[in-house]
Amino acid sequence: MHDTSSSIAISVVIPVFNAERYLHSFIDNLKEQTLDALEFIFVDDCSTDRSLEILKEFSDQDARVRIIENSVNLGEGGSRNCGIQEARGLYVNTIDPDDLLASNYYELLYAKAREGSYDVVKGTRIQVDEATGEEHKPNRGLNYDIEKGFTKGVPLFQLFRYEHQTGIFARYLFDNPEVCYGTSPNACDTTFLLRICPYAKSFAIEQDALYYYIKRKGSATDGYTIKRSWAELVALKEQIDTLLGRKLDKCGYEYLRNAFRVYPSRFCHAIAGGWVDQDGLDAYLDNLSAQAARIPDQDALFENNWELRALLDEGVTLPANLCDEGLVWQTELCWWIDYLLVPESKYKNELLDALPGKIAILARNLGQKKSSHASPTAVFTFASTQLQRLPWSIRAAVMLKANVRYALMRAKDIVLNLLGRV
Repeated sequence: MHDTSSSIAISVVIPVFNAERYLHSFIDNLKEQTLDALEFIFVDDCSTDRSLEILKEFSDQDARVRIIENSVNLGEGGSRNCGIQEARGLYVNTIDPDDLLASNYYELLYAKAREGSYDVVKGTRIQVDEATGEEHKPNRGLNYDIEKGFTKGVPLFQLFRYEHQTGIFARYLFDNPEVCYGTSPNACDTTFLLRICPYAKSFAIEQDALYYYIKRKGSATDGYTIKRSWAELVALKEQIDTLLGRKLDKCGYEYLRNAFRVYPSRFCHAIAGGWVDQDGLDAYLDNLSAQAARIPDQDALFENNWELRALLDEGVTLPANLCDEGLVWQTELCWWIDYLLVPESKYKNELLDALPGKIAILARNLGQKKSSHASPTAVFTFASTQLQRLPWSIRAAVMLKANVRYALMRAKDIVLNLLGRV
């Protein structure tokens, strides 16, 4: 049963570190919220610009504002945890000061939450390119995947793995000491969602509650740098710790399989981009192997994860998906062809089965992003050129399957677009 005694509907926690550039527009955006029963808890993480001064000005104008000043830099996760500890609302939400919200964002989320006494309600994230202002709202976003997963009986923690800013969470869930953000500067939110979702008794989606995630060049989540890759390896360790602290069942293994596929892939992207040398690769593999060794029943962990087996067994970089940032995908596709040409490579059949779909997905992704550096035609042309190093029969089969899969995906996109306009 939820505590209904608080007059504060939602506590909004915002970690701030040198966000002076964005704070004025962000604060103006908060003032436009149609739900008044909010409190805004800003956690200043030792900013060296005018961020704290701007926050204090806002606090003088609005009694709903509270400011926490960290005495030492705690990072994003630690700052969120500090703010959550001070939250007094029925629900808690944490957002970033360089993003924006629809004016009825909290009103819609809270109305949905009260309607069904839900523990967690999730809105919709729309990515906005800072440079162009272009909005990208995919037809098949995370909300679609969650709803589809529910029909198959997949637990929430396997589905709701990112977009934490779009969720409001019943405050009582944080009474559990396990429920907190991770310490890694990247993917601390993924760790948080893994920790909180198993304790949520009910969940709902409010599609019309829109969170505008501003994609900025040079942000912490932009690109595949060595720093980001190592930070995500720290996050992976925290997620393993969390799951090993529970009963590691079939769903837990599936979660880890996905995590072990995603994080090494991002590291492979960093290698392909030239941000990691051989020493860095060796060190990463040593750490990754040590983490994998902590998990019982390795066969269950590596099931259907041949890319990770190739990385750990053979030291070859075969990312689960081609990178769709810059021209890194070209290097990665060449790696795959090189791998197929080596007689002793163990996972040729698995790669050949997956290759057409990977090429098709890359072409679709780049086409949807209207990328200036590549197009679906450029992807297929480059892939065809590289595949010429293989026997004709293999090249023809891969390209035929890739084109068919791309056509089917584009047809589905067109149908979904038409349905969305009705």
